[in-house]
Amino acid sequence: MIKYNGERYRDARMYVINLTYGKVGAGKNASKWILVTYRNTERLPIVRSDPFENKGLTIEYLKRVEPTTPLITNDEKPLLTPEEEDGWLYWLEWLKNNNLFSAISEKQHMPYWKDPRGYNYLTNYFEIL
Repeated sequence: MIKYNGERYRDARMYVINLTYGKVGAGKNASKWILVTYRNTERLPIVRSDPFENKGLTIEYLKRVEPTTPLITNDEKPLLTPEEEDGWLYWLEWLKNNNLFSAISEKQHMPYWKDPRGYNYLTNYFEIL
């Protein structure tokens, strides 16, 4: 945990994202791929959710957005990627070096009260009604 601005963050990222397949509304076409963004504090409050028509579009968006995550350890600025590096690959390497994971893994961030590890492998569990 990192204490920052009166909150306890789970790691250096100010936000984390989960990628899941879930229900958006009612009806037979209600299931979609969803990116759910959480403030990366102990309780993981939801900041936003974005539904997508297919997994490919979801991954494209995720690869653009996730590396721009503000970091507490970088004055709330994203990871600085060297000019000659691919931003997505550099981000994945940073996550790996910090024993963290990307939403692309489909591993789900969870509050510690729900899973003591702080993550789980649940799928198809999110609903936006």
